[in-house]
Amino acid sequence: MGRRKSTIDDLLELMQIQTEFMRGTNAELRRLLQQAAEEHDKTVIKLREEREARVGQEEVQQRVNSLQAENNGLRQQLEEAQRAKAGLEELCKRLQGEKDKDEFSFLQVKQQLELDLMRTQAQLQGVNRELTEVQNSITASDALMQQVRLFMHMVCQPDFYVVKDRSLQPVDKNRPEPTGFVLVPLAVLLQGYTLLLPGDRQDLIESYRARL
Repeated sequence: MGRRKSTIDDLLELMQIQTEFMRGTNAELRRLLQQAAEEHDKTVIKLREEREARVGQEEVQQRVNSLQAENNGLRQQLEEAQRAKAGLEELCKRLQGEKDKDEFSFLQVKQQLELDLMRTQAQLQGVNRELTEVQNSITASDALMQQVRLFMHMVCQPDFYVVKDRSLQPVDKNRPEPTGFVLVPLAVLLQGYTLLLPGDRQDLIESYRARL
């Protein structure tokens, strides 16, 4: 991008130089033409005076030839200046074309970079949303895990009664194996019920209904 900017600056500088050169050339041409006109007028007046003074024809012809040679020289300078002007105009046209091409390429690159930046920003926003969702999910999972641990701690209290079966008869403390059922308070069970997923809650309700 820096190199394209330098190229455009160089082209603008060349165009400025060409403009200044053309202005100088036109000014010089006007000066030369003005000088030629003045010299011509002076010569005509002088020739008229010499003719009136009956100056020799040969001297008059020499002055005419000298004026003609000077006019030819001025005409040659004018033609060279016109050729130089045409060359500079062609160069200016070519430089303008290159400048337009570089500006178009720069505009395309700029538009592509803007599109890439917009896509990157959109992707970054999506990633930030996903990160927020993951963080919220982790926070919710941590809270649920803490509640589950508390529930397990409440279920595993040693103060709950252990019975043999539905008869609710107490078990023998000296039994060889850890058999029986623990009587868990309803409040503790309801707290555990709140920790279940909605689908699991519905399955548990259907299971209770089937037993009724």
